[in-house]
Amino acid sequence: MSERVVSLIVAAPAIALGVTVAVRLAAARRAECESAVLETLALAARRGAPIDASLLWTISHDLRGRFRRRVLAAARELDAGTPLAEALGHAFRLAPSAVAGLAAAPDGAQLAAALARLAERRRDDDGFVRGAAARLVYPLFVLGGLALVTPRMRDVVSCSELPLPLWTVDDASALVKHCALVLSAALVACALAALPTPRAVLVRAAARWLPPSARDAAGWLDALAAYVRAGAPADVALRRASAAAGSCALARASRAVAQRASAGASLATLWGDLPLPRRVQRRAPLLVGSPERVAAALAGAAQDCRDADARARERALALLGPGTVFVAAAAVGGLLLAVLLFTQSVALGVHP
Repeated sequence: MSERVVSLIVAAPAIALGVTVAVRLAAARRAECESAVLETLALAARRGAPIDASLLWTISHDLRGRFRRRVLAAARELDAGTPLAEALGHAFRLAPSAVAGLAAAPDGAQLAAALARLAERRRDDDGFVRGAAARLVYPLFVLGGLALVTPRMRDVVSCSELPLPLWTVDDASALVKHCALVLSAALVACALAALPTPRAVLVRAAARWLPPSARDAAGWLDALAAYVRAGAPADVALRRASAAAGSCALARASRAVAQRASAGASLATLWGDLPLPRRVQRRAPLLVGSPERVAAALAGAAQDCRDADARARERALALLGPGTVFVAAAAVGGLLLAVLLFTQSVALGVHP
């Protein structure tokens, strides 16, 4: 591999940083606008105003670009008789689990709460991605510096006359290039993961293969609480709420438990068979009594899951900053160590 190609590959993080920053600025503006519209719809639902095509037409006057066109398309869908959850799912590009959770909420306060949760989730997602991208800036700039040094690494190595017969000059420069390539690939992957489309692909893959997260459990519990509050039997509520689970494992478990609930088993006795966090499992004794009491217990469990998800995100951001600094320091330290150790071969005849 030529030195110029290596330099371009090592410089890829700087290119990825520029693309990521540009896309994230547009995505941040879009997320802010979508959150504001969702909060407006939640306020209208809280005040008892109907969320219909006329309201969406009114809101669209303050919007621009593709989002305005999607809102107008949702207004036309509502005129054509499309359910509100599906129309809003198309307008805000919601995941199927989010659409199912919105469909579980009837009109009024529950619909307002569901819309407010969507707005908060949209803001939290954008804030987390922006925080993670900001913590990747330092190592990306370090990689940009390595990109300037790597093409001349053999010349730097050849100029050294400190003897230590470990590796040859070519071996030393090749080691540095390989380390830089591996670190460059890892940082490019992190930068691309901050973009909306790759991030959506990663989220779908995680939903298929990973156990349910606290956020997945919160969405499922919200939908289950809405169906229970509406008076649906336990088996029907579990079967319908499975569509609102962001995790395939939780959706399968919900449908399996629904079959057992149709045979007469209570929700409290089946609660331990669901892949839920421990804090939610401990609420099983509260799932008895009237539908309102059970729904309140489920809503409290959903709030606990949202709080746990927020704490996990804060810990991840707190660890990401020192972690990226350590990676960048390791890259620079490895480069200096390679130059110091693997180029000292003159005195013992290893150097030509």
